[in-house]
Formats: sequence, structure tokens, C-alpha cells
Amino acid sequence: MIIRRALVAMALVAGGCGPSAVRPEAVPTAPGPPSVTATDDGLDAATILADRVAAAEKAGAERFVALGAEALDEGGQVGRFVTRPAAGACLLGVAGAGDSAQDVDVFAYADDGTRLASDESPGPRAAVLLCPPYPDRVYLVARNVTGAGVVGLAVMQVPTERADAVARGLEVRGRPGEDSGRLAAWPGLERRLRERQERLGAGWEDVRRVAIPVHPAAAATVSARIDAGRCLDVLAVPDDDVPAVDLSVLAEDGRIVARGRSPGRDRATVVCSSVGQTVTVAVRPRAAAGLVAVVIRRSAPGAIDELDADVGLNAVTPLGPLASSLARLEARRLSRAGWGASEELARSIVVPTRGMTRVPLTLRAGCSRYDVVGGAPLGGFTATLWRRDDGVRLAVGRGGEVATGFACAAATTTAAELELAAVDRPGPAAVLLRRIDDVPPALTASPRAAGRLLGRFEGLQREPITPRDLEELGGQRVEVGQRAVRRVALGAAQCVDVVAAVDGAPQPLSLRLEDAAGSVRAATTGFGVASVHHCRGEDDDDGARLALQLEVRRAPTVVLSAVRRR
Repeated sequence: MIIRRALVAMALVAGGCGPSAVRPEAVPTAPGPPSVTATDDGLDAATILADRVAAAEKAGAERFVALGAEALDEGGQVGRFVTRPAAGACLLGVAGAGDSAQDVDVFAYADDGTRLASDESPGPRAAVLLCPPYPDRVYLVARNVTGAGVVGLAVMQVPTERADAVARGLEVRGRPGEDSGRLAAWPGLERRLRERQERLGAGWEDVRRVAIPVHPAAAATVSARIDAGRCLDVLAVPDDDVPAVDLSVLAEDGRIVARGRSPGRDRATVVCSSVGQTVTVAVRPRAAAGLVAVVIRRSAPGAIDELDADVGLNAVTPLGPLASSLARLEARRLSRAGWGASEELARSIVVPTRGMTRVPLTLRAGCSRYDVVGGAPLGGFTATLWRRDDGVRLAVGRGGEVATGFACAAATTTAAELELAAVDRPGPAAVLLRRIDDVPPALTASPRAAGRLLGRFEGLQREPITPRDLEELGGQRVEVGQRAVRRVALGAAQCVDVVAAVDGAPQPLSLRLEDAAGSVRAATTGFGVASVHHCRGEDDDDGARLALQLEVRRAPTVVLSAVRRR
């Protein structure tokens, strides 16, 4: 009982109840640290790039603009569009990383995806420099290649007279005629790519760049995807331990559709397809083991017509029975598009791999279109049209399933001959001819240019094209070292395809569009024919009227140009 009373008393005291409860006085406490708060501030590119910006400013760059900074994993990117600075100034893109990101690359792209410059050298710093001419709007992007960390990207303006000093001060890579640094461990490879670019014509973008170990006992392989209407350029460069290699390209069904040609010890080939498919590149050394660099690049849609025919172009479209191939051509409704009814010049003739099959034909006044349709087991083939009286080559078509060419003539009748030759396997083919009599005189006055022009427009549009579809068609003589100029008008929010073609022997042809302010909107170089696609925005006053500038490099010639609005 005594114990129970004691426990009750203790409970009452602890609970603070009753008159005997004692309340302790409050003890003041010292103030603690402030609460954690969040801010809206982001990472500061200026802090990350401080040393690079200081070096750039010392060399002559100015007007720093931060484009962004992000914490990136491997493969992560940060990028923004920038507009061209004051007329005549260069654009410097600078990227850099903190301690944990080990390799950062920077790229500059045009609106249409064309790569303008890149710095892919190993290391946490990268820079590109663009000097006129280049587009009014450029997309700059920095990519974290190795490690994880904070990557910053910025842009600066550089007076053209200080461009070389800035390039040296920041070790800028990827300027025209210079290496990007990506293949620094393979000396001379990027120089080979530039030389091949000039030889081929058209524009190319990287698909794969790999160094693969090879051994004579078995072929090493690399796969790549060809999109419909595009081409792949494949280049294999052996190292010093490999004296020679063989290069072949296999279609999805396992057949060899192309073999590499020789520029020295290297091997290269171009394959094109009218349908999307995956090809396999096989490389095998003849004697010793070692390493081979394989570079695969992709063309723009329909660019086969802009390439030099002598470099070895191979069509890899898979073939079915000849009757099926003819039915697919008929489904394109060429007659409804404006071409006349087809005249069948040959049916089920054999296209050989040794020698060639010749099909005589007569070109009438106007323009003609020939389609050579192949059927299994025929592989890739060529269809070359020659004028008989003087031996001039009028057109070249390359087939997987269909090889198409165009020829125009002013005379009432012109004797011609079509030569067919298989690349790898013989097989059957049919030859169809269609005509349009009433055509613009400019086409018949420059027949070789007309054929190239029509072929390139059809490749761009991916639909049948006739001479009547061309707008602002005209020919002009272009001298070496001079630029011929024409004017092209564009409505608001309108797009246009511009194509130009030389009438003489194929040679490099440069084409560019400048707006009213003198800014370059688009530029390209093709072999025999060149093309650009350009769109004008709704509020783009300077782009309402463009100057089409044409330039040839080897010999004066007549250049035929036309546009088609979309």
C-alpha cells in the first residue's frame, strides 16, 4: 500500500497535476543555422568556361553569350540555335567540362542537318569556328563522350581578321580543310575523307567510324542502314601492318552487291538503294593481321545524280521477278504524270556481266525518258545512253530494280544507243521509252544538262517529274573563276528546290543562295549537277528574293538551272 501511494504521488508530480506540481522555468536556446532553401539558378557556363573565354578574348574574340550548362551522363548533350552575328564576322562555339567529364565534343549544324564543323578531339575542351559564308542560323551542341559531369556551351563573335589567331589560341578543330580531331590516332584519314568528298561531289554525313581488327582467316564485318533513295559511301583504310585489304558490301539476302575500288592501299565504294535496307560491309586482309579504319557516310536523298559516275556507284535494290518489277513501275502512273504511253523497246533481254547488251533507239524532238527494268537473278546494272553520230554520253542510269535516264533533243530524229551492263550477276531486263514533245527550248538547247536536271529533280521529289513541272528554267554560260547570278523569288512560308546542271563533261559545280542582305542561305557542290532545298519563314523579309550563284571549276560551260516550289 505504501509503495502504491508513492507511485501515485510520482505520477501526479510528473503530470503537473495538483497544487504541489512544480513547473520548471523555460531555458533559452541558442539560434540554429538557417533552413535549407532552393533557388531557380542554373549552372553557370561562364564559370565552367572561364579559362577558355579568357583565352578567346585575348586572341580577339568578343561578345560572350552563354548557351547553357548541364550535368550530363555519357552521351548527354546541351545545345541551342544561334543567329549569325554582324556581317563579315565569324562564329566561335566553345565547350568545356569540369573535372569528372573526360571527353567533350562540339558540333555546328545548319537547319537542314548539314554538319558545318566539329571538334571531336579527345579531351574535356572543344571549339569550332565558322567564318563566312555560313547560314544565318546555326545549331551548336556540346556532347559529353566519356565520364559524367557538368558541361558548358557558349558562343562568341570573332572579327574575320582575328579568326586565325583565335583558332590557334583555342586549338580550334574542324575548320574547312582541317581535321575534326576525331581520328587523331589515325593520321591522314580525315585528309583522305576530304579528298574523297571533293572527288564524289554532293554532301555526306557520318554514319559510322570504327577501327576493326582484321585477320586473313576470316572477314570482319560492320553493318549499316541505307534509307530509301540514299547512298552510302564506304571507305576502308588499313594501318601500316596490313599491306592490302579486300572490301565487299553484302545485301540482306547475302549476295555481294559491291566491291571496293582502289585508291592506293585503301578500298572504297558507293552503294545506293531505292528501298530501305541493311547492308553488311566485309573487310578481309590478304596477308597480315592488323587494324582497318572503316568510315561509312550517308548522302542526301536522291543524291546519286550528283555523284561522279566514274567512282563506281552500285545500286543494291533487291530484285524480284521481272513481271513484278514491271508492275511496280506501272503503278507509278507515269502516263498520268505527263509522260506519254510507253514504247517497249525490248523484253526479257539478257544483261551480261562480261561485255554489254546494246539497244538502238531514236530520240525525237522534245524530251525522252527511258526506264530499264531488271528482274531476278540480275544484280546491280548500268544503262548508259550514247548519241551515235558523235559518241556523246547523254545519260547514265543505275539500277537495282529500275535504271532511269532522261535525254532531250532539238532535231526531228536523233539516233542513239542504250548500253546495258550487269555489275555482278546477269539476268533479264525490259526497256521502256516515253516521250514529251512540247518542252521548253532551253532543255533541247542543252540536252546533257537537261537530262541531269530532270533526273535530280525526280530524285529530290521522289515522284515522276516532267519538263512541264520546272519553273524559272534558264541557261547561262559560266566562266571559270566567275559567278553567274540569277534571281529567285519566294513567297512567305514557302519552300523551293533549286537544281543546276552543266551541259558539258561532268565537273564540280557549286551552287549557293544569298538573300537581300548578302547572307548565305544554302550552299553545296555537286559533280555535274547540284541542288539545294530552302524554306523562307513568314517574317523573313530578306529572304523574299534570293540570288542564285553558280560557279564551275574546270572549264567554261553552259549551266541550266530551274526551281520547283512546294
